[in-house]
Amino acid sequence: MRNVFVLFVLLIVSDSVANNSGISYQGKIVKPDGAPLEGSSVEFRMQIRSPGTENCLLYEEVKTLSMVNSAGVFSITLNDGNGTRIDTPTYPIEKIFSNRATLTLDTSRCSAGTTYAPDLNDGRNFIVYFKDETMSSYEPLPILKLNYVPQALYALESQKVGLFSAANLVRAVDVSGNPVAAPALDPTQLANFNNLVSGTSTQYATASQFNSVQTFAKTVPPTCAAGEVLKSNGTSLSCVAMSTGASYSGITAATGSNSIDNTNYSQTWNWSTATTQSPMSMSANSLTTGSLLSLTTSSSSVNSLNGLLNISNSGTSTSGTLAKFQSNSTAGSGLVILNNGHIGIGTVNPAALLDIVQISKAGAMPSPLSVVGAASSTAGGTGGAIVLTAGAGNGSGTGGAVSITSGAGNGGGGSSLVLNGGSISGSDVSLIAGASGGTGGGSVNIVGGAGTNGYNGGSLTLNGGVNGGGAGKDGNVILANTRGYVGVGTSSPGAMLDVKSTLRLSGSTSGYTQIQVPAAAGSNSLVLPSVSGLKGQVLSNDGAGTLSWKSVPQLTIINRYTGFSALSGTQSNTLVATAPAGLYRMTVFGKNSAMASSGSSCSMLARYYFSSEAGAINTGTIANTLSGTTGGISQGTYTFYHADATEDIRVELQRTAGTCVGDNYRYDVILEQLKEF
Repeated sequence: MRNVFVLFVLLIVSDSVANNSGISYQGKIVKPDGAPLEGSSVEFRMQIRSPGTENCLLYEEVKTLSMVNSAGVFSITLNDGNGTRIDTPTYPIEKIFSNRATLTLDTSRCSAGTTYAPDLNDGRNFIVYFKDETMSSYEPLPILKLNYVPQALYALESQKVGLFSAANLVRAVDVSGNPVAAPALDPTQLANFNNLVSGTSTQYATASQFNSVQTFAKTVPPTCAAGEVLKSNGTSLSCVAMSTGASYSGITAATGSNSIDNTNYSQTWNWSTATTQSPMSMSANSLTTGSLLSLTTSSSSVNSLNGLLNISNSGTSTSGTLAKFQSNSTAGSGLVILNNGHIGIGTVNPAALLDIVQISKAGAMPSPLSVVGAASSTAGGTGGAIVLTAGAGNGSGTGGAVSITSGAGNGGGGSSLVLNGGSISGSDVSLIAGASGGTGGGSVNIVGGAGTNGYNGGSLTLNGGVNGGGAGKDGNVILANTRGYVGVGTSSPGAMLDVKSTLRLSGSTSGYTQIQVPAAAGSNSLVLPSVSGLKGQVLSNDGAGTLSWKSVPQLTIINRYTGFSALSGTQSNTLVATAPAGLYRMTVFGKNSAMASSGSSCSMLARYYFSSEAGAINTGTIANTLSGTTGGISQGTYTFYHADATEDIRVELQRTAGTCVGDNYRYDVILEQLKEF
């Protein structure tokens, strides 16, 4: 509810029935639409709060009224006995308005602190909230400042003696706080008293100073002789002798365990004049399970800047050693921290931010460095990563390198460099070179160990992970998964896989098939077909490097001429007019049905030629000799390529020796075309 007009009158009253002091509060509540609030159950919540920033709740009471037919007018009285007090602990109303005593409360009732120590002139804040049966939360009425009324000023006067208030008076009490008679002070005592009041006394301690003194030191000290001093053993004081002018240069051996509680006071030991000395040295040559120096804390919020142990060099020099921890008598063992920030393990001269040098000893050497990422203890959680990242170059500078080198053998084999990915859906092993800053990204070089003294070099093995059984599969070895080329025998591959010279495919049990190109191979590309082809088909090149599946070519007879007989000179005939370009084969058969006489023979020369070669026949030849035996047969073939489809293919037969007359001597010519792919 908003825009509420409240008319109120504040009265200080006393209930004659219950004899309770109280505050009457009257007013009128109007709704935003101008109608009066007339709920049947209107709840008022009244609070008394301190006026300062501590804003402590001193009193709280809840009271319910019926405002039916009230025209919005109400009248309530605080502490009249008809409401319900809901604050704890409860203080009487008189003490709440008293400015003499400190009220102790809890943190839930104060905005700051847990106490309210009122000033003599402090007033109080009176806050009233209300809600009716239709409202879900309280609405506040204006805060009232309760100040002393003029008549109450006389009450303030009652706290004075003459013109002196309580702050100007001194009480005389015993150690229990009970009043006692105050003796008269002489001038010296009065001067000492004034010094004590002003805080300049050198004879007496203030209450806060006295409370910080150990209990045994508050007792009467022993009477010491001349030249003696007081000495504390932590529980009592005693007198000990001390020579005049002697300095405190030693600590007496303890006869038991001791502890020092500095109660939040820091201790500073300054050896500003020390140069080559060791200002503090501790030794314990008989230690077994004990610690020479033990620093512990149970704090869950140790200072993140300084830490439990803070070793700091505030000088500007970066030379020299900041800290050294030597683990045994071997020189260089342990850990050293230089002022330039370098940390050395096994070396006193670390050349890097972290320099680990293993000191050689007899027998098998342990691992100088073992870095193990922690497994996640949560289902589905990611294990700890191990990251080695070199620094980036600045401007045209080159980024730093990450180098991992396995140990070389001395007479034996070099050690292996093993990078294992995690098991059971473990993380990958990633070797990532630096990104390009303008001149090309860095390379990842994995090199097997070099062989010496006639021994073989080390191999580089890349294995996918072994499967875990069941339906699992062994891991893959993937090179250039999405970008870049892979070169075998070449440092400048020009394709996804570039193999120099020889490619060998080995059988699963034995043998191999090897593909080898000439040493000075031409630059050729072959594009395989996208399908597997049919049975009996072969690959055909279109002349541009694109291969396709073609059926095996067949010879087709396109002409057969059997008109040559009784050859006595030269005869010719056109086999194919304007023959299409292609590959041809000409076959010439000769047959001797009955020789004229025994032992006679007939030799002839066959030529194919093209129409443009008339008068200058110099094309390929076929020589045939028919033997003198009756029934002798002779056959000859010649394959040629015909390029010009506008020319004829012709044949010429010429007798060169013997007698080839009569129908007994016949020559047949068959012309076949070899169909191209």
